[in-house]
Amino acid sequence: MIDAIARAMLFGGDQSIAASRGEGKTTLFETLLTKYVLQGTIGFGVLFASTGAKAKDSLKNIKDAIEDSGDYQG
Repeated sequence: MIDAIARAMLFGGDQSIAASRGEGKTTLFETLLTKYVLQGTIGFGVLFASTGAKAKDSLKNIKDAIEDSGDYQG
């Protein structure tokens, strides 16, 4: 599933990605979107969700991940 989501983000396409509830689709999407935008691999991302509230939640998760990454002490 990770490869399918990554290919869709990097190259587009007309395929959808389906998996059962709780399989981590949203988390994988948020993580890969954050990674590719911060790396400069993609210039921008388009966030889709089943509702506006869920889209806002995903955006908040991405923002939080970016803000928290500045706290890294490694």
